[in-house]
Amino acid sequence: KMTMSKQRINISDKGKVDAIEGKGDVERLQPDKRETLNKVDSSIRKDFLKLGFARWGKSWLPIIQLGPYDVAPGPVRDTWMNFFLNTQKRPRLVYWYGSSKENLSKSFSFLSKGAIISVEEGDIKGYSTLPPRLTKKLTSEKKLTAKEKLILNGLREIKEELQLSKANRVSWLK
Repeated sequence: KMTMSKQRINISDKGKVDAIEGKGDVERLQPDKRETLNKVDSSIRKDFLKLGFARWGKSWLPIIQLGPYDVAPGPVRDTWMNFFLNTQKRPRLVYWYGSSKENLSKSFSFLSKGAIISVEEGDIKGYSTLPPRLTKKLTSEKKLTAKEKLILNGLREIKEELQLSKANRVSWLK
C-alpha cells in the first residue's frame, strides 16, 4: 500500500491504484486520477511523501517529494500534469520545508531524482543539524537572514514531519 496526504491509496494485486481510503471510508478515485496515478512509474510513486534534502544555492535544505494530488488544484498541479503528459522528463515535485505557508508560490520546485538525497544520507552529511555559524548567530541573538530563517524553520518542520506517518505529512497543503 502507498499513502498520500491523509488518505491511503489501495494498490490492486496487479499493482494498479484501486481506491483511496480516508477516515474509514473508501472512495473510488475519479477515473482520471486513477488512470494518472497508474501511469506514474512505481519508482516515482513510492517516493511520494518521502522526506529528503536538495541543494538550494550553496545549502542543502529539507524537502518532501509530492505527488500531483498532494497539492491543491492550481498552477503547481497543472505544471506537474504538463510535465507528465507532454514530456519524457519525470522531475520530482518538491516542497521546500521552511518556506512561507502564507505565500506558497515560491515553495515548490521540480527537481531531477539525482538532485535529491534521502534523509538518512542528509543526516550522515550533517544537513539535518544547524550549521555552526547559524548556531552562533542564534546564541548571540543576532538577526537572521531570510535564507538562515529558511534553514532554521525547514529543519524544525522536517523533524516534526519525521514523527508523522506518510499519510499525515503536509496535510495542511490541500
